[in-house]
Amino acid sequence: MAKRYLLIETDGKVYLEERDGRLDLPAEGSELPFQVKIRPGFKALGADISFARPHLDRHPEEWVDKDLIPSLDQASPVARAAVMATMHRLVVNAVVLDGDRVLMVKANRGLSRGWWNLPGGFVEWDEGPEACVRREVAEELGAKVLKSELITVLTRRFEGAPYHMVAFLYLCALDRKDLRLDRTELDEAAWFPLERAARETRNPFAKEAIGLLKARAGPKAV
Repeated sequence: MAKRYLLIETDGKVYLEERDGRLDLPAEGSELPFQVKIRPGFKALGADISFARPHLDRHPEEWVDKDLIPSLDQASPVARAAVMATMHRLVVNAVVLDGDRVLMVKANRGLSRGWWNLPGGFVEWDEGPEACVRREVAEELGAKVLKSELITVLTRRFEGAPYHMVAFLYLCALDRKDLRLDRTELDEAAWFPLERAARETRNPFAKEAIGLLKARAGPKAV
């Protein structure tokens, strides 16, 4: 039977117990010096992790900073893995239109390998989302973003991944239509009517963004 733990967090601080010479997550059901509200969680290193918010009358300055735990030698492997799983991953997608058609690409690696998706990728450590979408368009499509408009910000937990992704979706105007694909990342690109694009993609971020565009365009966007 899988071990069960609580990840107790508030305002960037995590409650850890000293056990067997390590700093570890408290076991679910163990006696705590405060009350908690437990929410469903995820698995980390084969253990069941429930997320818990504590009821406190002060800020727990003595708890461990969440950002330090993944690199803290004293922390148990499960504690490090659980905290890493709760750190959101930031991604961007570029929505490029040609009339009532949207540009879709098919990746040959990564999470979206083999299926149609909007161009985009992960935000790097030193950039903001808008800078990221411009970089991704330049790298993947060989084009320059002339204008970008933030359509929506979405969050999802993808099947098979413990962490959540936050996606920034930008409507982008490019400087060229003759795209130069990065063949180390993309196999092909195509312009799809919005209805077909929504059917073809498995990315929920792309589906929702296309839905917003269809609503803007009205009933002819098929």
